[in-house]
Amino acid sequence: MIPRVVYLRYMRDDGSIVSTYQDDIILDVTPPQGTFDIIPETLNVQRNNTSVDPTQPGFDRSNLQVNLVYLPVLMKPSCIDCIPVLLLLTATDDVSGVGYVLISNTPNFQGASWRSYSPQASWRVAKTGTTTVYLKYRDNAGNESQVYSRTYSP
Repeated sequence: MIPRVVYLRYMRDDGSIVSTYQDDIILDVTPPQGTFDIIPETLNVQRNNTSVDPTQPGFDRSNLQVNLVYLPVLMKPSCIDCIPVLLLLTATDDVSGVGYVLISNTPNFQGASWRSYSPQASWRVAKTGTTTVYLKYRDNAGNESQVYSRTYSP
């Protein structure tokens, strides 16, 4: 976080200078940091026979009993060989805040669009084999994080 004072003056068409204006700003040059996990979209997670929400902050994923429940899903024809998954997103930015996330199944993010950041996102991966999901975060100042990736096998 870098505090700065910005000064601004306007010049009229006749060459006269209008008063000087100033404002204090915080310059954000640090990209956000984060990670993510991939779980089946229909995952029912239990610990000690008590249902828990894996999307809650501080959720401990160690020592879980996992019961998968698959439900019929209507998919677009272009994604017949895909299954839905849930991405659990965790990102921080100390200055301007995390604003967006970019998700793709290709490392060059071809065809991907930035979406508003939220702690979870629905995504689709291949029904068979493994899929690597690539993700990066952007803060509200426009700084982009490194690329994060996770491999998923159904």
